[in-house]
Amino acid sequence: MNLAQNFSEKLRKLDRRWQVVILIFAIVFCLSVMSLMAGRLAPGGAMAVLDDLRLKAEGYAEGQELVYEPQQLYENERKQKEMSLAAGAAKDEYRSRAASPAPLHSQQAAEYFQPMIIKTANVSLTVKDVEAGMQKLENLATSNFGIITSQNLTAMSQGQGPRYGSLTVRVPSDKLSGFLEQLREIGKVTSQSQNGQDVSGEAVDLESRIKNLKAEEQALQGIMTRSGKIPHVLEVSRELARVRGEIESAQGRLNYLKHQVSYSTITLNITEEFIAPATGKPSFITVMANTFTQALEGLYNVGVASLQFIIWLLVLWLPILGVLALLTRVAWEVLRRAWHSVGSAFSRPAA
Repeated sequence: MNLAQNFSEKLRKLDRRWQVVILIFAIVFCLSVMSLMAGRLAPGGAMAVLDDLRLKAEGYAEGQELVYEPQQLYENERKQKEMSLAAGAAKDEYRSRAASPAPLHSQQAAEYFQPMIIKTANVSLTVKDVEAGMQKLENLATSNFGIITSQNLTAMSQGQGPRYGSLTVRVPSDKLSGFLEQLREIGKVTSQSQNGQDVSGEAVDLESRIKNLKAEEQALQGIMTRSGKIPHVLEVSRELARVRGEIESAQGRLNYLKHQVSYSTITLNITEEFIAPATGKPSFITVMANTFTQALEGLYNVGVASLQFIIWLLVLWLPILGVLALLTRVAWEVLRRAWHSVGSAFSRPAA
């Protein structure tokens, strides 16, 4: 307490200029401390704090690289450089392999460059009974180890036209030709078309990409086993997660292409045979009866139209015409009085 009082008394005894200098120094010191705290709590600083907490939970001590002896610091710097060089070499190797894939052996080349074609077909059939025909098609698809992905039936009114149906069937690609031949036993094939999409190039690119990504993944896993500073370990961990995500995406696309190639899609349009009923010449009585019916319908329509006109006239036009007549009468009276007033003014004798 005595020390603080002595310091305050000495401060009061100082010149005004020295007091200003000390005040400025204190303000600068406070601002420096606040800026350091703000940098620690900034978004990057907050992430650093979270990473330190997570690594501390995994067994790392915060700032463990800062308490080493000079020799240990030198070793850590050397390991850090080795990790950076290894990571750069892994990335360069990945890019070079992606740009120019390694040559394949004859057996691998036969597997890689085996044609991968997605086959589709469209067939139109005419059958006597559309429901029975669709049931036969379902049985045919089942016997060829196929599956039905969609089914539709359109039923017309009796005598109005034929009924239609459609099926979408997926069968193994090696059974496509046999399936199309067996369709002729169910009905008459009116049209047939086949299409193929070659995806061999895309499949080869995906295989090469997956191979190179797996090599990069192994290199990154080797880097992870070495000791290093915490920020570098986190960077390698994030890069490893990215590479694994790309591997899963490419592998999923490759599996989808293989599934599309292994099964062919056939779209079947089924039409039922339709014979229009015969129509004979109508009799005299039928013609007269139809004419009388049409005349009654015309009379009914005329009566309805007349009643509608009367209703419109009474409800809408009659009030409008009444208002117009009233306004016309008022305007006529005003003009007539004005005319008489002007005439009287001109007819008076001069004094």
